[in-house]
Amino acid sequence: MMSEIENDNIKEENRLITVTALNRFTKNVSNIDQVKMTKDAKHLLIDQLEQITTMIFRRAEEICKANGRKTVNDEHLETAYEELMKPQEFLENIIDKLDSQKEELKTMAADKSLIRFMEE
Repeated sequence: MMSEIENDNIKEENRLITVTALNRFTKNVSNIDQVKMTKDAKHLLIDQLEQITTMIFRRAEEICKANGRKTVNDEHLETAYEELMKPQEFLENIIDKLDSQKEELKTMAADKSLIRFMEE
């Protein structure tokens, strides 16, 4: 039977960032001298970082695929990151596209009846 420490070590190996790396990072970026974090806070921050990383990577994959590519490159990741950091711009782009589609549909509806359009 595995001890709790062994179980934690196995979980740690499968993480994007280890507690040790997080400790080193937070120590280097902290504005508070000798700041400490609880074990639960460290694990929560690691979980949040993994979730954000997953969101960025999945969006980068979508961008990559939309560009007809199979390899995610730095440009795809940068765009995904910018969308995450500036969601208002991302939403504005979506709204603009939807407005454009709305106008196209209005034009089509004015040209012929919707039923005839759907039959085609």
